[in-house]
Order: sequence, then C-alpha cells, then structure tokens
Amino acid sequence: MANRLTWLGLFVIGVVVLVTYQPALAIGFIGDEWAFLQDVGTMRLPDDLIQLVNPIGQTYWYRPMQGIQYLLGYTLFHFNASGFHAIHILLHLGNCWWLFGLGSRILRRWCAGLVAALFFAALSAYGWAVLWPADAAPVETFFSLAALGFWWRYLQHEQRRDRLLAFCAFVLTLLTRESGVTLLVILFALDRLIVRKSANWVALSQRYAGFLIVLGLFLVIGLNVRLNSSSLYGIHYAYSLGTHVVTNLLGYLALLAYPWGLPAPFDLIWLGIALALFGYVVFVRRSARLLFLGLVAVVSILPFVPFRSFNARYLYLPFTVVALIGGLLLEHARRVFSIRRMYGILAAGAIGVWLVSNGLTITEKAVGMGDLSRYNRTLLQMVAQKHVTFPEDTYLYFINPIASTADLGGMFFMRYGAHVSVYGTDRASVADLRRHKNCFIYYQDEPNQWQEQRVRPEIAVRVSPALPVSFNAPMRLVGYDLADDQVQRGGAIVLLLYWQTIGKIDKDYTIFVHLVDSTTGETVSGFDSQPQDGRQPTTVWSPEWMALDAKVIPVPPGAPPGRYHLEIGLYVLTTMERLVVLDADGAPTAAKIVIEPIHIGE
Repeated sequence: MANRLTWLGLFVIGVVVLVTYQPALAIGFIGDEWAFLQDVGTMRLPDDLIQLVNPIGQTYWYRPMQGIQYLLGYTLFHFNASGFHAIHILLHLGNCWWLFGLGSRILRRWCAGLVAALFFAALSAYGWAVLWPADAAPVETFFSLAALGFWWRYLQHEQRRDRLLAFCAFVLTLLTRESGVTLLVILFALDRLIVRKSANWVALSQRYAGFLIVLGLFLVIGLNVRLNSSSLYGIHYAYSLGTHVVTNLLGYLALLAYPWGLPAPFDLIWLGIALALFGYVVFVRRSARLLFLGLVAVVSILPFVPFRSFNARYLYLPFTVVALIGGLLLEHARRVFSIRRMYGILAAGAIGVWLVSNGLTITEKAVGMGDLSRYNRTLLQMVAQKHVTFPEDTYLYFINPIASTADLGGMFFMRYGAHVSVYGTDRASVADLRRHKNCFIYYQDEPNQWQEQRVRPEIAVRVSPALPVSFNAPMRLVGYDLADDQVQRGGAIVLLLYWQTIGKIDKDYTIFVHLVDSTTGETVSGFDSQPQDGRQPTTVWSPEWMALDAKVIPVPPGAPPGRYHLEIGLYVLTTMERLVVLDADGAPTAAKIVIEPIHIGE
C-alpha cells in the first residue's frame, strides 16, 4: 500500500509540474543561453570539457556543471530552445520528487511530504528560475537535495555507498554555483538537529574532513576567478557591501514569510509576526525540525544578500523550506480537525485553488518572457533582412545594443556561423574596427531607427595634438575609432573614444564632439553629453580604468559638401569651464582635440 501511494504521489507531482510549466516550451532563448551556445558550438567536445573545468580564463564565476548542462543540451537539441526548456522543467520535476521524499521523512507523514512537493511544484514566486534555462538554481538544488538525502541515509545506516553518493552530490553542487558553499552547514545541521546520532568532536572531524578539504579548494579557486575577473574588466561585479545587504536580507525573509509579496511596510510587519511565531515554536515548543528548516532558509539566502540586485529567483532553493513548512502546517491542521473527511475536502480544494492560481501566474510570466525573447532577436532579424550571408571574417559592431553582444554573438552564430563575430559598446573595451576584413557598425539614429554603416578599411585622418593626451583632470584620451572619413549628407559620423582615468574624478564632465566646416569655421552638427548618454558619468569611473564612449554625429541633409573636421573636448556643464590639453611638462597647449579631414559628399 505504501509503495502504491508513493508511486501515486510521484505521478501527481509529475502531472502538476508538466502542466504548469508547459508554456515554457514556447518561450525561446532569452539571454545568457545564446552566449553559452556560442561557446559550446565553436569548440570540439574535448576542448569544451577542458574549457569548462579549467578555472584559468573563467570570468566572474566557476560553474562547470552549468556549462556541461548546456553542452548536453546542445548535443541533443542544437539550437532548439524547447529542448533546453524541457531539460530545465525535468530538473524542476526532479527537485519536486526529492522534496517529496525528504519532506515525508522530515515531516514524518506521506501526505505532508506530498503537499510540500505540490506547493513547491507550482509556486510562482521563483518562476523565472524554471522558465529561464540559464538559471543554475534548479541544477544546484537537485544536487543539494540529493546530498541531503544520501547524507541522511548514511547518518542512519552508515553505508559507504551513501557517504560516497552524498560526497559526490556535494562536489557537484559546488561546481554548479557558488552558493553551494553553504551546503556543508546544512549537512551538519541535519546531523546535529534531525538525526542526532551521538558523536564526539573527533568523530565529527573525521566525518566532515573530506568535505572541508574540497570546500577549501573550491574557495581558493573561486577567489582566484574573482580576482582575475576584476583585473580583466576593471569592475567589481555583483558582490559589494553596503546598506543593500540589510535591505536584501529583510526583503528575502519577507518573501519567504509571504511568497506573493506585500507592499511596505506590511511586508516587514508580517515578517515580524512570522519570526515571533517561529521563535515561539522553536524555543518554547522546542521544535528541532522547525529550527533545522529555518536554518536552511537563512543559510541558503546569505550568498545572495551582497548582490547589488534583488531577485526572487535567487530564492528557488530557500522556497523548498517554505514548502516544507506549508506541509507541516497542513499536517498540524489535520490533527486539529476532528472530522477527517471534511478536512480532506477542504485541503484538496485549497490545494486545487493554489495550483490553478499559481499556474495562471506562471503562464503569464511565460508569455512575458516569450515577448522578451522575440524583442531580443530584433537586431538579428533586422540584419538578416539585409544580409542573407556575410563574407569570411566579418565583424559586426553594435552601439548601445538592446541585448548584450555576448548574447547577440550566439544569435548570429546560429544564423551565420563562426565566421561572423559580434561586439559592441557594452563590452567597454577597444573595438579595433579594422582588425577584420569586413566590418559593419550599427547605431540608432534620432528617430530611434537602426542604421547600418560599413567601416571603410582605410582612412586618411590625423589628430592634433597627437594621442594620447592628458587634461587638467585625472583623465586622458588614449585612442579612438572612426568608422568612415567620407560621409554623405543625411548620414552620420560614428566615433568611438577611449578614455583612461589616472585617478579619482570628482566632477561630472560633459564630452563634446562638434562637426565643423573647415572653410567657414561654422559648427554644422555636434553631440554634447556625459559619457554613454549620461549612463556612466565620469564621477563613477574607477582609477586606472578604460572607458568607452560612442558618439554618433548626424550630418545635416543641407550641409554644404566639402572638407570638415571634428573638435573634441570636455567641460563642466554647471560652469561651462573647459578642460585644457596639457603637454609633457603639464603646461596648457589646447582646449580641444581635432580630427581631420572629414569629407562630406552629396
């Protein structure tokens, strides 16, 4: 009978997950998937595997298991997005099955474990984590729950096989996402709070020695990757300390207390009530199970608290705790009801309403993500309408692209192959437009329509004073890229400027680029703005940092044909005080930089 109920529970959970997340199959790729696909698609299988596991050269993160997931998806489905979504949905289903098994043991009731799994299966709060194949949370959670399950069996039966399986799942968790470092704390809490098998500190040290060694090695690798990332990009990505640490922690705890979100200040009021109830049950009623679940929730949140961004999808694993507490509450309600049939009817009705309402919310999210996926492919569609194919060694450069060029690279790889490379201003590094045989640059004009300009292979311009030049501020202009020195009336001059800081800048400078008629001295067009159209003012530039600023200067249709030049400089908008160019001795030499000649044709 018990086996039949277990199989029935697994079947019901499977139906709920597959029906709830079926709309995900129509979403398509959204973002980071494209970059992963380009990486795995441009290398041979052995090179792919070496690149994934080798920490040298990794940027931001060390997540080989996530890369292997994409390698498997690419091998099976190539560029079929539905296949990648199917893998993600099956991982979520696996997590729900794990939760069913673990919940039945933690809550000591089969039906409570089933309720917890169903609660987690359709919870809409973390919907992005399942709907987005690039999110590592389902894979990390799968290995984390597997480690918990096998470790529990080992602590009870002391079978070497279970210890080995738990250890392997622990290692795979670390290799999936950095937040897996908290898993060892959870395993130890399971040991001391739930299983409670007597052991002295010597025995405990021996029991966890292998885990500690692997964790130490992983922390060294992770730290090395982070240091290399900072030196490569000159920025501090994601993690930081500040007031957001407290606000994030409170925000995440409030979401766990009420997953659908409450407006301020009711979210914090409800959180306070929930924490008071939690403290009462744990410390007055002495519930070790609830203490364990609370510890798992808090520990699982901590890796995401220093992130500058707040996102509910980070709570995918912590929400398993919410699901288990929900099952615990329903089990307690079952004991309170004296008429079990009435309880069963009410519980079944409540679960049904829960599944339908959350399923509708997930469908709405899937539709929105599908719209985002189609929007991100706008540039690919625009280019594909003009170019059925591209010649070998083609370089496409986008100014302020609507999707990251890392993602665009994957899209264009799918459409044109590896001989077309994609770059853009979002990379904040030197474009070097002429290092390829063919180069096209894309920008938005004043009506916000995308325009294409072919980069002239050779231009004949000179710069005075010669670059690099320093100013009477801690910054230098070290280089530039000019798409073309011969432009038609009604077209545009595309200029990329490369600035380098030599210290902390305490003022927000406006950069001007003016198109001047060399015969009359009249300024016929220009562009004045803070760097990147005000998105990156000079006061946020870090010392010893290279900053890229793209300027698109429209050429008026009525501009007389002839010889022109560009004048470049900086000033403080509030005072109109211009910076001056300094010579090698620090003496002022000019108030502007000139690039000439620029030829304007009919």
